Amino acid sequence: MSHYKNKFLCRRSSAKRLSLFLSLYLTLAPGFAFALPSDPTVRNGSVSFNQVDSKTLNIIQSSDKAIIDWNSFNIQKNEATHFQMPSANSINVSRVTGGVGSDIFG
Repeated sequence: MSHYKNKFLCRRSSAKRLSLFLSLYLTLAPGFAFALPSDPTVRNGSVSFNQVDSKTLNIIQSSDKAIIDWNSFNIQKNEATHFQMPSANSINVSRVTGGVGSDIFG
């Protein structure tokens, strides 16, 4: 009887380790990061956002100066983020405030 009990405990322990590993991997793996910049907060200026599809974000700035805080600013391979500004003299300051660095692959 103890042989089956040990086998059960071994499987249970292995399942816990696998679950922990997968949780950490999916959380930390750069390929699984949420794509495109997310959660913008306009701090100054006039800006609108248009997510065309799951891989394209347009940031349309209608004022000459703008400040945007982002929770994250990631661009994965095959994705695009476009800034449209009123003139060549326009300024945009984008700050990532979410506490995690950005991954730019696109």
